[in-house]
Amino acid sequence: MKLLHLSELLLGVWLGFVSQAFAVEGSQPQRDRLPPRTADELEPQLDHPLATPLELQVQASQRNVVLTWTHESSATVQFQIERAVHRSSFVPLAQLSPGITVFEDLLPSDGSYRYRVRALDPVSGSSSIYSDTVEIRIKGRK
Repeated sequence: MKLLHLSELLLGVWLGFVSQAFAVEGSQPQRDRLPPRTADELEPQLDHPLATPLELQVQASQRNVVLTWTHESSATVQFQIERAVHRSSFVPLAQLSPGITVFEDLLPSDGSYRYRVRALDPVSGSSSIYSDTVEIRIKGRK
């Protein structure tokens, strides 16, 4: 039987404390580990109290593109229009006053354009999720 020196005993206690305080994944006992999380649980859960704009439609005329949509909104809800050229990222295009559900975009040239809309509440700062995306291809513009 080996007798431990006091310094060896203190070192062992200290190492045990450090290993518990700075435990590495896999070194913790099973009872202290949390169950694996699903992708839905890892994605931030955002509160979207505003209704999503529905039935987004797009039509081209001689000089512009007209967007229309429906929304079950209060008088204070604004709408943000976003556009993407071809397959690029969406960028904000306009923010409309409350109650307006029609937007005309003057297009600079031929190309493929995608649009989406979301509702904004300027008082609370909340927003809806985006509407479905619509796409239009413009050809033969001069």
